[in-house]
Amino acid sequence: KRPPYDIVFNTTARTESDPVVIKDLITRQLCSPVFFRSCVDYCKSREATVFFEIGPGRVLSGLMRANGVMHSARIYNINDLRGLGRAAAETASEV
Repeated sequence: KRPPYDIVFNTTARTESDPVVIKDLITRQLCSPVFFRSCVDYCKSREATVFFEIGPGRVLSGLMRANGVMHSARIYNINDLRGLGRAAAETASEV
């Protein structure tokens, strides 16, 4: 099933909606170089304001701020089911 919203992948710094390609990109992301700065630039060009950091810690959130993600952007750190539920509840009407 196609996602209902844009997902930017670190392996391409672009969005993808084809489920088969998404599965491949997620797999490649685990063992390939990523283009984090390009992803941030792409999101800024699209005026994205909601971001989800999935995994332990807040390193990526800090890097996003250091790379000029506007201060009005909201970055949700999701490192457990409680964090996932909180992010889902707070963004349900926005995403």
